[in-house]
Amino acid sequence: MFNTDLFSLSFSLPRPRRALTALAGLATLALAGCYTVDQPRLNSFANQTVTAGMPLDQALVRMAVEGFNCQKDGASSAMLCTRDQRTLLRAVCVERVDLKTGGGKMVTAVEVAPVACGKNFVTM
Repeated sequence: MFNTDLFSLSFSLPRPRRALTALAGLATLALAGCYTVDQPRLNSFANQTVTAGMPLDQALVRMAVEGFNCQKDGASSAMLCTRDQRTLLRAVCVERVDLKTGGGKMVTAVEVAPVACGKNFVTM
């Protein structure tokens, strides 16, 4: 009896109503891919992905798979891993996870820095 096909339903609505329905659908799609800062989630992710005692090579591969770019921090024994995220307003947020090694080939500590956001933020 009733046609529940969404495509048919949208065309049975009056023209202004169709436009609003389409606009609402587009807004939902745009927001679905939007990054929002969630520090506790990043902390949890980092501590589940890399753990103290893990071989550094394995940790670097895991971080690279997750989209992080890791580089040695000058003279220190840390690897700084960063990942850029874009917000809805096109600002760049940088997530950073520091892998401490104590100079060896094993991760001795995982430190998660606060997420930093800004319109013209410069990253590694």
